[in-house]
Amino acid sequence: MKLPIKKQRPRRRSTSRRDEKKHSKRTSRHKRKSGIFQNEARKSSRGATVTSSNALLRRADRLEQLKKRQKQAKFKNIAVVFGVIICAIWVIMYGRISGIEVQSLSGDALSSLEQDRIIEASENYFKQTSKWRFAFSDSTYNSYLGSELPELQDVQSGLSIFSTKVAVSIDTGEPVIFWQSAGRVYGVNNRGVVISINSSDIDTLERPIVFDDAGLTLKVGDRVASSSFTQFMTDSALASKQSDFTVESVKLESSIKSLRYEIDGAGYSILLSTDLEPAKQWSSARDLLTENIVSPQEYIDLRIPGRVFWK
Repeated sequence: MKLPIKKQRPRRRSTSRRDEKKHSKRTSRHKRKSGIFQNEARKSSRGATVTSSNALLRRADRLEQLKKRQKQAKFKNIAVVFGVIICAIWVIMYGRISGIEVQSLSGDALSSLEQDRIIEASENYFKQTSKWRFAFSDSTYNSYLGSELPELQDVQSGLSIFSTKVAVSIDTGEPVIFWQSAGRVYGVNNRGVVISINSSDIDTLERPIVFDDAGLTLKVGDRVASSSFTQFMTDSALASKQSDFTVESVKLESSIKSLRYEIDGAGYSILLSTDLEPAKQWSSARDLLTENIVSPQEYIDLRIPGRVFWK
């Protein structure tokens, strides 16, 4: 009798094998994750290293710039202090005006009288203003001298940066006429103001001489006539020569508007008015004498327009 054959059930794999596989899978997954983490960690570490290096470079650069700025600031401070010291020394040495130096614009030597008048007027100016160079104005100074010293026709001044003396250049002009009063002859410029002259100028300069019988003692800077009067005298001297008259002297009559011209070798004089044109008056005198209209023994008077008197 045959026994029935039992069907064998398939054997289950052992639990330990399954566990090994699971463990192997977990291990491989862990390794992969661990590798990823390690790569990321290495990358992060390298990034942190680079970041740290850049930060150090930036910090070193900032320190270098800071040092440069500190050096520049130090040099600036030294320069400022040095400049302040130089300015202080300059102010001590050249800050105040100590005097003036006077010279002529024409280059001619000035008389001691002219220099003394400039120095005196300058001292009065600085008493009214200040001797500090910062308060000095050449234009104001020039105007002051021109108003105080009418004999000056031109004034130029300047103060050098390394000088304590004002350089003053003046021009009084040449005498256009001479004025004799109280036995002394004075030079008068074209503004009618007495100026300083040398005694040799009277002989070398051909200028008309006006004789003033008032006998007043004059000084440099006195105004004895107007500019129109001096212009009349200059024009009259030329017109008399053109009309063939030789003038010996010119005298003031009752006023400065009336002049008596003594004619050399004629024995008579000619009276002219300073309000009329000199050339016409001299031309009229010549015509009257040439045509024998008048025969003067003492004078010819042409001071009234359109009329003539003689004696």
